Amino acid sequence: MARLSYIQVDRVCNQSCLFCSNPDTGEFMPLAKAKALVEMYKSNGDDGIIISGGEPTLYENLPELIAYCRVQKMPARIITNGQKTADLQYFRQLAEAGLQHMHVSVHSHRAAVQAELTHNRDSLANIVKTIYYAGKLGINIDINCCINSYNQDHLHEMVEWLCGKFPFLHHFSFNNLDPSMNRVDDNPHVIPKFAVLGPSLRKAFRYLEDSGRSFRVSKVPLCHIGEEFAYAVMETRKTILGESRTLYFLDDRKFVMQSDWQHGKTEICRSCPADTICAGVWGLGRAYDPAELHHIEINIEKVKQRVTGG
Repeated sequence: MARLSYIQVDRVCNQSCLFCSNPDTGEFMPLAKAKALVEMYKSNGDDGIIISGGEPTLYENLPELIAYCRVQKMPARIITNGQKTADLQYFRQLAEAGLQHMHVSVHSHRAAVQAELTHNRDSLANIVKTIYYAGKLGINIDINCCINSYNQDHLHEMVEWLCGKFPFLHHFSFNNLDPSMNRVDDNPHVIPKFAVLGPSLRKAFRYLEDSGRSFRVSKVPLCHIGEEFAYAVMETRKTILGESRTLYFLDDRKFVMQSDWQHGKTEICRSCPADTICAGVWGLGRAYDPAELHHIEINIEKVKQRVTGG
């Protein structure tokens, strides 16, 4: 499995999402520093770079940085909201620089919901253009979705809609809302309920698995995923594989080495058969109700075999 590290190149954005974890500060990383980080990650044995923001397409040196990563044999991906790449001329610049893989953030196939979450009425229309152009340019697209109260009941519908419209999509990543995100304090109504998101998420997984696609999810406890899809939970995978990741933020955090994947748990969790491979819940008791957690019947060895391919 490729070992990828993250570089946050800016803290500006052309949307204003209700749950944003890295809101606008107006800061941009000097290109020389970004290149130095690429070199450092390469010397550490990493295989590639994920460029994030803010919104990385607003970083004027993005094509040059992507090209530099290519020369260094450290392929770059970007995590984008898909707004600026709706401009085909700009998108071609990134492709010509060497971009071959990108993650596009989509939170709902319902235009009004996507618009409300992002404060951008054209958000979904621009995403559709971006995905269409990516197909024409031969750029691999992963879909990223932040699970929240606005989309928690129709995640499966969004997946089916996107796959029906763009059959070449093959990977989806779901990230349950982290209540410590900067804007969530101002918008607590965006926090979802596990009892609602769980059934929709499992339907989405079943559709993706049946159609031969791959998927991952973060920050959802195994009691709301079930043994069938436990292998797809990122914290469970990283716990089993003993993985870590390095991120660089344009704020006081700077370098963050993440290797501990355990979060809040209750006494019920501690006696649950899934305890050793379940991460628990971010923001337990503050945003998420401990009463939503329960025991799950699970064969841990089967999950480990599914994760390791053994």
